[in-house]
Amino acid sequence: MSTLGPSPVGWLVIPLSLVVVFLVLALTIVYFRSCYSYWSSRGIGSPDPIWGLGNLYPRLRPTMSLAEFDQWLYRDCGGSRFCGFYEFTQPVLMVGDPELLKHVMIRDFDHFCDRSFVTFNDPVMDHMLLGLKGSVWKRVRSVMTPTFSSGKVKQTLGLVSDCAANLITYFINKLDLNVSVFEMKDVYGMFTMDTIASIAFGVSSDSLNNTQDEFSAAAARFFAEPQPWQKPLLWLQWCAPQLTRSLGLGSLSRTPIHFFSKVVSDTINYRLKHQLRRNDFLQLLLDASLQEKTNNNDKNNTKNKTSSQHKDGEGNTSNGKAKQGGRQPRVKLVDGQQTRPSCEEDADSGPAPEGQRKSCNAADKASEAAEPVLTEEVITAQCVLFYMAGYDTTATTLSFVSYCLALHPAVQQKLMEEGERVLAAHDNVLTYDALQEMPYLDMVFSETLRLFPPAPRVDRRCTKEYTIPGTHITIAPDTKITIPIYSIHRDARYFPDPDRFDPERFSGEGRSRPSPAVYMPFGSGPRNCIGKRFALMEAKLVMVLLLQEFALLPCRRTQVPIALDKSSGLLKAEQGVWLRLAKRVAE
Repeated sequence: MSTLGPSPVGWLVIPLSLVVVFLVLALTIVYFRSCYSYWSSRGIGSPDPIWGLGNLYPRLRPTMSLAEFDQWLYRDCGGSRFCGFYEFTQPVLMVGDPELLKHVMIRDFDHFCDRSFVTFNDPVMDHMLLGLKGSVWKRVRSVMTPTFSSGKVKQTLGLVSDCAANLITYFINKLDLNVSVFEMKDVYGMFTMDTIASIAFGVSSDSLNNTQDEFSAAAARFFAEPQPWQKPLLWLQWCAPQLTRSLGLGSLSRTPIHFFSKVVSDTINYRLKHQLRRNDFLQLLLDASLQEKTNNNDKNNTKNKTSSQHKDGEGNTSNGKAKQGGRQPRVKLVDGQQTRPSCEEDADSGPAPEGQRKSCNAADKASEAAEPVLTEEVITAQCVLFYMAGYDTTATTLSFVSYCLALHPAVQQKLMEEGERVLAAHDNVLTYDALQEMPYLDMVFSETLRLFPPAPRVDRRCTKEYTIPGTHITIAPDTKITIPIYSIHRDARYFPDPDRFDPERFSGEGRSRPSPAVYMPFGSGPRNCIGKRFALMEAKLVMVLLLQEFALLPCRRTQVPIALDKSSGLLKAEQGVWLRLAKRVAE
């Protein structure tokens, strides 16, 4: 029997597999070289990336907080003007130059009107104002802006005062039990949770005394540390939102979101059924929704009337001019003042630039025949956003204000005396007007927010091709732009001795207040923080009441200087903010 030799096909198996491996490696090299030559090919400097990770290694490990990472890019890589870097394979442009920031955030806003925001693939989360884009954002923002006017914020002060009184009582009871050292962020977090439950959801929560409260438990689940299996999804959502949207992937637990949605729905139905009103954020949104429906009905009636007149040959008078009243005026009355129902003027930003006005007007015309903006789903989304944006950031700000006051007793004494003096002039009642009469309080908060802005950076996304002024460098559509707020606030060119706590920087006496181009703890331009007024009112009110009862003092667990949390995207103390409270002795 003859023995057959090896098949020639067998000899080809190993060489073919090597060819496949070689091709895969070659394509991988070409891909990464193409990705990581993006900025150099455009004449923009960037630090050397690690293939696959880009420049994110210090954040993934993590060895740097987000603020420290931005400081490195800002100081060492050219970000104080502008520089490129990579989030995995996504090119990102950091802009730190004040003049260029004016273009990005205000003057040329129509090129950068969108935020870079995670897609959650959830009907509530994806309707939040923070993540809306283009004309949809403009419509929702224009309807919501009057909700955060000074007059409307003033209406909520009573509910905030009730929650603040509970916080003061909590501290008094603890001191009576000889407990005087607190992690201030946690305690303030319980206060802001109760405040938002009352203001945004219309429910009573007492997390200061009952951490097992149903609302508190849902909130705790919402902000819980992600499980190991969720973290890759979070990064994928951040870096490849289109892919996660297409695959329908999401990293958030739906349980707390469904809970919040049910709370809002039940509260709305109960108020409508029993014709009840309450001075809170939810009621303001319901009123805005009702006003919007009324305006839309008026427009439809006007259009129908005009159409009928044309059909009857009555559309014009004998001299060829249109009859007066054929179209409702663009100006409507809000709180006794004339306000345009568009985004031509923002509550905090003033008149919008010309480019934005054009795009807004186009959006307004398109929206006139559109469906109502403030549906129940959109209202629910804004209530959840109110919670997301207001819970942690306000608690963090209050904890850092307390920290700065504890380390600077002369500032604390001066602030306490200002509060005493103004309260005496208002019969010891802390009103909204009384808060406006405390300039030193505003200076202390402004300086704390300069040193410790809750969001160390904000993002924008280029929506159409843009040439950087004074250069031939072009930014392509869909490019992410990062504004390093923390780094700009710590730049000695704008704030001499930038690491020193000095409220007098904001006095306006003898030296001008910092330019909005270099001081923006709430962002800048038409997409700044819509809840700025409420957040400041809430935090200032608490601090005034607190200093009338207690002195803030450092303790053995107080960290000086404070270290920043390396895993959070917000500005937080790594080991918490530990302080001692002592009752003030009446003189």
